[in-house]
Amino acid sequence: MLSALRESGYSVTVVSNTTHEEVRAWNSCELANLIEDPVFSFEVGAMKPEPAIHAEALRRVGCAASEAVSSVTAATQSWQAPGDPEWNRWAT
Repeated sequence: MLSALRESGYSVTVVSNTTHEEVRAWNSCELANLIEDPVFSFEVGAMKPEPAIHAEALRRVGCAASEAVSSVTAATQSWQAPGDPEWNRWAT
């Protein structure tokens, strides 16, 4: 699915609450080639569901919140994009 999205011109990123130690092997992971610019909490200084980490993901892929689609768990579905009260479009 990620390959198909990328081939169709979509930007694909990951937002993850993680530490430097947990992502040491990221570049050798098979998924790394499918993700445009992963956003790791230890790099950003914010964690999900804080708006700052999601805003950074949008910035990195050059996407407005109103144009983004997110696949999230039920625990994070209450997150609102900074400055965009309409952000409630979730894909599963």
